[in-house]
Amino acid sequence: MVPEVDLATFAAAHADGAVVIDVREPYEYVAGHVPGARLVPLARLPHHAGELPAREPVYVMCASGNRSWTAAQFLAGRGIDAKSVIGGTGDVARFARRDQHARIRRTGQGEGGPDPGVSPQKGGPARNPTRAG
Repeated sequence: MVPEVDLATFAAAHADGAVVIDVREPYEYVAGHVPGARLVPLARLPHHAGELPAREPVYVMCASGNRSWTAAQFLAGRGIDAKSVIGGTGDVARFARRDQHARIRRTGQGEGGPDPGVSPQKGGPARNPTRAG
């Protein structure tokens, strides 16, 4: 059985410096990814599994949670404490925006700038689908 974690659990682990791998394809990763996530496309995972830590959790991300579950299952079979993040990067971005909106409602101030949950392509413009422009 592959452990799955919700976004709140993942966000707390990520804030504490958890190991995160993104098993999407490179073109998906450059369009936006969780800061600090290492790109390891699912098809390349068998070649890189030995590079992952065996003694600490590895959080596995994809776009929706399907590839991450498959990857976490593969890694667990090799003794790695892999956890699939339910919902994937799309839900992480929505979760981060929801959290930012909650801060705005509580404090009357936002943080501005790019979406804190997903990094835009390095050197590229930050895209925020909630703003026109």
